[in-house]
Order: sequence, then C-alpha cells, then structure tokens
Amino acid sequence: MRLTSVWLGWRSVRHRPGSVLGAAIVLVISAALVSGLSFVYFSADRQEPTVERYAGVPLVVVPEHPGGQVPLSLAAALDELAQVAETVPETTFPATLLDPDGRVVRVPGTERGFGHGWGSAALTPFEVGEGEPPAADGEVVVDRPLAEAGGLAVGQTVTVLVLGTIEEYRVSGIADPADPVRWRHQSALFFTDSRAAELGGLDPGHADALGVRPADGVSEAALTAAVDDVLTATGGRYTVLAGTDQGEFEGAVSAENDRFVASSMQTLLVWTMVVTTGVVAGAVGLAVRSRGREIAVLRAVGATPRQVRLMLAGEVAVLSAVALVVGLPLGALLARLLAAGGSASPAT
Repeated sequence: MRLTSVWLGWRSVRHRPGSVLGAAIVLVISAALVSGLSFVYFSADRQEPTVERYAGVPLVVVPEHPGGQVPLSLAAALDELAQVAETVPETTFPATLLDPDGRVVRVPGTERGFGHGWGSAALTPFEVGEGEPPAADGEVVVDRPLAEAGGLAVGQTVTVLVLGTIEEYRVSGIADPADPVRWRHQSALFFTDSRAAELGGLDPGHADALGVRPADGVSEAALTAAVDDVLTATGGRYTVLAGTDQGEFEGAVSAENDRFVASSMQTLLVWTMVVTTGVVAGAVGLAVRSRGREIAVLRAVGATPRQVRLMLAGEVAVLSAVALVVGLPLGALLARLLAAGGSASPAT
C-alpha cells in the first residue's frame, strides 16, 4: 500500500509540475537550512582542540593548577632520564602585533597571538626562514603568516602590545612553521629567552611549561611512564599532557568559546526547525487546498478518505526525497560558508 501511495504521488507530481514547484522550492530551502545549521552545530559541539604550538613534542609538563610555573630544576631532572632526549622550557604570554595606525594585525582565521622565547621554537617546530634569531632584547622574530598579513620584512621596526604595554622591536627574522596547514589558530612572536621571561612575568629559574622530546626508539608510553615517575616524586604538583590535551592547554581555541558557539547554533537550529516546519506545512496545505476539485472527483468515483490521504502522503514523500537530494549538498555548502565567515571574523 505504501508503494502504491508513492506511485500515485509520483503520477500526481509528474502531471502537475507547476502547482508543486512552490512546495518543492520551500522543501529544498528548508532542507538546506536545517542540514547546514546541523552540520555547524554538531561540528562545533564535537570539535577537538588542535595541537599547534606543541606539535613537535609528544609530551608537555605543566603545573597542576592554572597560573602556576614549572621550575627549571625539574627540566634538569627530566634530562637525566635515559628515555628523554631533550627538555625544552616554554614561556607563553599574550602578544599582539600592531600596524602603524595602532590596529591589530591579524591573520584571517587566527584566534589569538602569543609571545614566546626563541629557545622554545623547537616545540612546534619553527625555523628561521629569513634573517636571524633574536640576539638582543629589542629584537623579535615573527611567524610567516603574521609577517605576510602585516607586510613585514627583516630589519623593519614593529609595534608590539604585551599585557597593556606597547613597545617597538626590530624584526630580526621571519619564522616558518614545519606544517603551515596545521598552524592556523594562533600567531607567534619570538623574543630572546630573557626578554620573554621578563614579559611573561616568570619567576627566576621557572617556565610556564616543559616540552619533552623522547630519545631515539623510545615509545610515547615508555616516555610517559618515565616522566610520571619523576613527577610523582614532586608531590603531584605537575601533570603530563599529550594529544588533544596539549591543544587545550595552548589556549588558541577556547573550549568555552566552542561550547558557546555550539549552544548558539543549537538555539538557532531549533528556531529554524520550528519556522521551516510551519512554512512547509503551510506550503503543503496550500497545495492540497488548491486540489479540492480533484479530490472531490476522486471521492465521487469511489476513492476512500484513506486512499486520498495515502496519495497526498506519497506526493509529499516524492517531494521530500527530491528536497533531500538537492538540499543536503546545499546545506553542506552553507555550513562551509558559515564556518568560513566565523573564522574570518575578528576574535574578541
């Protein structure tokens, strides 16, 4: 019976293309809107932090409590492990490049800008593509995407905003990330290690984090076990991060912001579904009312109410199938446009 209703619906649609065109357009638009917003909502709700800054090391040792610091003596203890090839101290603090008019220079798609000491460039890793590493406190190395966005060249003087303080620096070099595709949610300015520690407000002999590089042939599991043994002796004041936990610690993409985006998209999705349901119901109802004479003739020749309802349901099924085939790809395109628009908007 269901196949019969679909067949009757198809014959009805086929012989009345003009009268059903409006309903088909409404269904396609509704399917595109709902699917597009659904794609964005479920993507935002399930987004995992991207590891960018610490992509060059499998493990990062950080303070157990936010705002804490790691003593460099712990780095020395980790360096003594046979499983560890190198421990790299890291200093991170907000740092923003300003153009001559005092406006923020931002790479499209980046969320935040950070300053670091050049000694930790290996954590990404970064290498100097032009110029030289910073040799004096008045020098800075700029990452390649940020340099291109600001039209910068080696030897140029730039203005940098760090924690409310504006100072000028000479661009000693331009650094290239090992994986330019991965490096997209943040920008980096590299200072001398001593200047970075001063700008970051670190206590003498401390760092914000420690990147741990394994010795040749050492697995991540073996490295983690060895590092955990050393940290246990400290009384549990520090913890080891790996994988997506490293990306969350970087702070380039805020988990709170992701939840806000997902919540906002959920609200918009619900309202869109309510509105489109009403619009679709109205369009289908109008199409049915315009066929009052046809339905009356069918009833006069012996069609039962159930048969008429099945025929109309079959027609809606045909139109819905067409709407899904056309609307879902349009929804995917809409989702890409929404995501691109959100990435291009300045971060707050």
